[in-house]
Amino acid sequence: MPLGRWAELSIWALLGIGLTVAGFLLGPQLVFLFPAYLAVAITRRGWFTGIILTGICLVAAVFLAGVAGTILLFLSVTGFLLAFGLRQQRDPIEVILVGGIILTVGLVAWLLLGLVISGQPLASGLDYWLHQIRQQLSSELSSLPNGLDDREAFLNWVETFIRMVWPASLMIYSVLGTGINYGISYWVLRRWGVVLANWRPFSRWRLSWGYSWGMIGGLGALLLSDIAGDVFHRTLVTTGLNLTLVFSVVFLIQGMAVAWFWLEQARVARGLRWGLMVLGLLTVWLPPALTLLGLFDTWFDWRKLEKQAGGNGDASHPDSGRQGTGSAR
Repeated sequence: MPLGRWAELSIWALLGIGLTVAGFLLGPQLVFLFPAYLAVAITRRGWFTGIILTGICLVAAVFLAGVAGTILLFLSVTGFLLAFGLRQQRDPIEVILVGGIILTVGLVAWLLLGLVISGQPLASGLDYWLHQIRQQLSSELSSLPNGLDDREAFLNWVETFIRMVWPASLMIYSVLGTGINYGISYWVLRRWGVVLANWRPFSRWRLSWGYSWGMIGGLGALLLSDIAGDVFHRTLVTTGLNLTLVFSVVFLIQGMAVAWFWLEQARVARGLRWGLMVLGLLTVWLPPALTLLGLFDTWFDWRKLEKQAGGNGDASHPDSGRQGTGSAR
């Protein structure tokens, strides 16, 4: 390996160590940017460089945080997947969804590893986390005029709900985190002149009708829980809540894409579109309406994307249909 490549590898290693130290000593959120750092390095320098950088940063993380530092090993898997998607110019949405699932599995594996090494069951780790949330909520609610019984009932409800939906919450945050990492990697690499797959315009994001079965399954499980016996009631409620929560977020985004498309067709200024979207999400009634809009779009194709695609392929493909709309224009 020429001296120039060793020098560049040293620079990448110093950047990775700096990110690791900042993440474990200054702000834990920075640790979750490790996949973006690794994806950029691999896309620029290759897989062998990625393996070396992962090993170096993992040693630094374990030195700083002990067992908790092994999270970099699981985050690196997402980084390698992002690099593969970027190098192969795969559809960004596909890469983010798959990467989110892999990150979810990795985080669960990391939690299990830590609990096994510490000798604690998973339930005790979740109990500790819920105890911290309960204390924070209790201090915030103490100033409200409600009675103690009402506050306790509310706290018990929140704790029960979190226990049921933590798998869905973890998956949603993992997908969002993967999307942020992909976006950072994409932006940096494009600035360096790397040829990458085109982003699908936001107004043309659309899932196939098969995804609607996730929402149907979740709602069906909730309905069945009312007539099921005590043995299956909690299992059906937990399954239904998690499926409904995950696919509600998925179809909320698709509903926003439909609304964005209509605003785009009405020639509403881009800044005003963003303002309307943000204000709409802050209301009580619009997010559920957008979720239903996105769900029914999988069946009725409000934007006629399949018809516009014609013989050019699947309407969900990033390059199909009407061109020149730009990214989330």
